[in-house]
Amino acid sequence: PDQISSLTKKILTTFQKPFIKYIINSARKISVPNDYEKKIFLEFCDESKIAVIPNGINLDIINSLNFDFKKKYNVDSDFILFIGRFSKIKGLDTLIESINLLKDTIESKNIKLIIMGVEFGFELEMLDMIEKLNLKNIIKVIKNPPRVDVIQAYRECKFLVYPSRWE
Repeated sequence: PDQISSLTKKILTTFQKPFIKYIINSARKISVPNDYEKKIFLEFCDESKIAVIPNGINLDIINSLNFDFKKKYNVDSDFILFIGRFSKIKGLDTLIESINLLKDTIESKNIKLIIMGVEFGFELEMLDMIEKLNLKNIIKVIKNPPRVDVIQAYRECKFLVYPSRWE
C-alpha cells in the first residue's frame, strides 16, 4: 500500500505542478512569511515576484492592561497551554492521549491543560475523547477566545504545547 500511495502522490504532484505554476505566475506579487517558504516558491517563479513579510505582532495589544486569566476562567492551578484550531492535524488527539497517560502525575501536581481555539472539524471528537477518558477535571476547553485572553494565557501558562502533525 505504501508503494501505491507513493506512486499516487507522484502522479498527482506531476499533474498539479502546471496548475500551480500557472496560478503563481498569474499573481503580480507573492507574499511569504519566511525564507523557507520563499525557497518553495522559487521553483515556480522569479525571485523578484516574492516578498518576505514576517508575521507581525501588534505591540499595543501585547502591552495592554493585564488581567487575571485564571480568575476569569476559574482555573485554580498552574496550567499547560495549547492554542490553535480544533483540528486533528494540530495533534489534539495525541495531546489528549498523552495527558491521559500522565493523568496521575498531573493530578498529583495540580496542573491543568487549557485548550484554546476555534472549531475546525475536530471539536466534537475532542470533547468526546475528554469525556470518555475522564479528563474533564484536568482539561479545560475555551472556545473562540478573544485575542486579549489568548495573549494573557500566554503570559500566565507554565509552558506551551504544540503537537501539530504538520508544522
